[in-house]
Amino acid sequence: YRIGAIAGDVVARLDASRFEKLGIPVIGLNTGKECHLDAHLVEHGLSKLPLDKLDILFIENVGNLICPRILNLGSINGL
Repeated sequence: YRIGAIAGDVVARLDASRFEKLGIPVIGLNTGKECHLDAHLVEHGLSKLPLDKLDILFIENVGNLICPRILNLGSINGL
């Protein structure tokens, strides 16, 4: 499968750089003070990816134990 990713980070691009090291097309989105992605940020990331060349897109959200977020990001499945 041809995969891509949208990776959310509060400030840096730490998660996105991990995908890049594997040669996976990725867009790193900084959420600023928020500890999660939202649908608007995901839409922004989608516009920058070669979607016609991808079979699967992973959305890596920032949420953690302190700030768990389960928001509708337009995904089909969640892991």
